[in-house]
Amino acid sequence: TGIKLSCVDRVMGTCGSCGSEHEGGNGSISRELELWLVEPPPIRRLPARSLETVEVVRRRAEAMAGYGKYGWEMAIEDDLLHGRMTMDAAGIDPDVPANVRLVHKDPRPLWRNTQHQEAARILMARLLESNPHVSLQQLSQGLEFGDDGTLTMWDLTRCQLKVLPEAFSSVRLTGDLYLNNNLLRDLPDSFGQMAQIGGDLYLDDNQLTALPESFGHLHVGGDLSLSRNQLSSLPASFGSLQLVGQGQGQGCETAMVRAVSYTHLTLPTKRIV
Repeated sequence: TGIKLSCVDRVMGTCGSCGSEHEGGNGSISRELELWLVEPPPIRRLPARSLETVEVVRRRAEAMAGYGKYGWEMAIEDDLLHGRMTMDAAGIDPDVPANVRLVHKDPRPLWRNTQHQEAARILMARLLESNPHVSLQQLSQGLEFGDDGTLTMWDLTRCQLKVLPEAFSSVRLTGDLYLNNNLLRDLPDSFGQMAQIGGDLYLDDNQLTALPESFGHLHVGGDLSLSRNQLSSLPASFGSLQLVGQGQGQGCETAMVRAVSYTHLTLPTKRIV
């Protein structure tokens, strides 16, 4: 951008009560920086000090850009900046322009490392971007976690969801996933890549017209319900679907039940061919 940073030396010290950096005190110098938030447009000035942590500056950037509370990381060029480091430790030169980007935080490592609460917060941020008419309270009230922090159930029933982001395929939970009674017309291409659904998967009472090819790669620990959608065909991979539930298969088409060898699979009765 060719924008020159404006730098002001300030004497900083650590507050004994809150641990934050304030003017005055032990005589350490903190440069006042002007970073530039360049994505998405428009370019916005983002003030920061060299002794501030990246996490503090990121929160200010989120508020400035009007983003949600969770799910973002800061990057300069292609390098992610780790939240606990100071701006100075991040190698930001106060005498040259610094273009800062907010990038989506990847929830997949958090699911794998059993940091499910943080992963869920990131995923809710993605859901809110895709469904701006939905509230955070709607998405979060159906979350249940075990004593070890693992996600045991997520009830997203009647949240008026229209779109699931691709990141949704990173979900891992030991119990039931409720996506029924929403407004979903399709599912992400990667939906079948969900590593673990330990209980039932409910997708009934949506507006689904087709399922992604990856759907057959799912491993569902309980039952699957797809009733009352608008499905007229199933993907070729559907026969590979792994279900472990003990449902009774009410309303199933006999031919389709034989094809997938699961009598507990709930499907629309008149639309499957």
